[in-house]
Parts: sequence; structure tokens; C-alpha cells
Amino acid sequence: MALFEKAHYFDLEDHYDGLPIPSQMPSTIISFTKDGRTKVVTTGGNWELSSKAPPRLDELEREFERIIGIEQFVGTEAERVRLFRRANVDD
Repeated sequence: MALFEKAHYFDLEDHYDGLPIPSQMPSTIISFTKDGRTKVVTTGGNWELSSKAPPRLDELEREFERIIGIEQFVGTEAERVRLFRRANVDD
């Protein structure tokens, strides 16, 4: 709960994706309920708009990634960059 309080989660906008409807672009959806109050925040879909999300939301997302060990699922950043570069060279 401290992570959400530190991020002032209930003060965040509902969307930082710029899309009125779901898209096939990668996105993050975080839902939090405290004392019967629920807040859902969506980021992604439109990089320009999602990049305008406050740093505290990015910090919250990174902390979740650290807790679950996201790299075991998607690789390290260095591995992803290497694969991206390799895929673009082959095109």
C-alpha cells in the first residue's frame, strides 16, 4: 500500500494513453482498491501521451516490474535492445 500512497495514486489521471478505446499497442493497466475506493490507471498505446505520465507513475510501474522479476519474462534491457537491433538489421 505504501507504493500507492507514495505515488498519490488516487490523484493520477485515469488514462495516459490517448486512446478512447482499447488498442493492440502494449499498455499497462494498474488497479488499486483501498477502503472501498477503486482507481484504475492505463498507460501505453500512444507513446507521446503515455510519456506525459508523471514520474511517480513510472516509478510505481518499475517497482512492480522489480517485484515480479519482469526480466525473467521479457529479458534484460540489454537483451531486448540487442534483439531489436538484430531484427531491424534483417529488415
